[in-house]
Amino acid sequence: MLSEIDRYAVRISFRLVVPFLVSIIPVLARAQFLENASFEGTAGMSKTPPGWYACKEWSTPDTHGTATNIYGINRAPIHGTTFAGLVTRGVLGNPNDAMTEAIGTPLQKPLQQGQCYKLTVALANAHDMVHNDGWGGIYYYDQPAVLNIYGGDGQCSMAYQLAKSEAIDHNEWKYYSFEFTATSNLTSLVFEADYPGESKTMGNIVLDDIHLETRSIELGEDISVCAGEPVTLMLRDVTDEQDIEWSNGVAGRSTVISQQGIYSVKVKQEHCVLSDSVTINYIPALSPPGNEVISICEGEVSEIGYRIDGASYHWNTGDKSEMIQVTKAGTYAQTVDNGCDVISKTFDVGVDNTCCTVSAPNVFTPNGDNKNDFFEISHGDRVTNTSLQIVNRWGSMVYETSDLDDYWDGNSHGVEISSGVYYWTVVLSCTINGEDVQKSFKGTVTLQRQHQ
Repeated sequence: MLSEIDRYAVRISFRLVVPFLVSIIPVLARAQFLENASFEGTAGMSKTPPGWYACKEWSTPDTHGTATNIYGINRAPIHGTTFAGLVTRGVLGNPNDAMTEAIGTPLQKPLQQGQCYKLTVALANAHDMVHNDGWGGIYYYDQPAVLNIYGGDGQCSMAYQLAKSEAIDHNEWKYYSFEFTATSNLTSLVFEADYPGESKTMGNIVLDDIHLETRSIELGEDISVCAGEPVTLMLRDVTDEQDIEWSNGVAGRSTVISQQGIYSVKVKQEHCVLSDSVTINYIPALSPPGNEVISICEGEVSEIGYRIDGASYHWNTGDKSEMIQVTKAGTYAQTVDNGCDVISKTFDVGVDNTCCTVSAPNVFTPNGDNKNDFFEISHGDRVTNTSLQIVNRWGSMVYETSDLDDYWDGNSHGVEISSGVYYWTVVLSCTINGEDVQKSFKGTVTLQRQHQ
């Protein structure tokens, strides 16, 4: 994502016996910082390319191109069709003495405080630059110049000097790279031609093809490894002169980690300190879980399974999800693989068909012998609300209750009723799959009075 350079040299599977190794290299990430990084535009004297503006009051930069011969400059750009030129005006006794040119541009993406950047630009000195003022004056702007690079928070702001080149005295294009850390959030850049020394000379510098990139160390995504497996973090493509320090106190290109936590590295360079951190998590060893015996009601759906973060699953039913729903009796086996250990768990599921039913005797004998003296209706354990009505053969109510544990003793309103066949109706509610279900049951019971 950050560049064409791979951040990781090695990715090793959990179950290999060799240590887990992460190899890190410095990363350059190109973003669209500049609107017109190659100074493309229409060539002309005192004319800045689109997206750029003149930043000195007395003189405006020029846009040059192939065979345009502006101020005698006749060269091809290193990239695109045009390039920019800046001059230093060191003419003793002239009102413009010690004046320099500068060109600025807003940034499409601000530079962030504390972030390290690398700016690369093609530079040259146009040895053939000459100016005929039309009044008989001929001025040669052929002396070397240096390039100052500034950052700021507005048009032509030169609040922070970010870099400075050596004296550019070569006629051919050469790329120069500058690294710097933004000490503030910056929204604009300014490039200024400057004198290479105390002498105020008449010189020039031409610019083309700017690349501005973030520079960073990328430790990558968080790492999860099996318990007891060491992790080696290693920097490569880092020169010996650079100062490398890991957060665990180790200096050098690599460090071996044996405990989980957050680890960081700092790479100190001349103008930047590159840093990043990574979290290393150790996956605990899995202990085989106990098997489970589960009872569900007939018609009920139950969700079963054993969850482990980041694991994969396999059931003897063919399912590969963490949890499965079951409605039938049977033995369900689950295999859990977290990349380090593989464990198994079984669920023995039974179906109870009495959860929402009632059962009642067909005869009871209320004769006071403490044997079968009551008409007792039993019910399943999911029952919530009930009602019982008992009528005689003519349909007259003889007993009624809303509590099935309130057993009928064979009396009606405190008076013994005669032996015979009676008709009962039970209406109940029970909970199945989280919902109340209402059911109705009917039957007959024979009341026999056999007094001793």
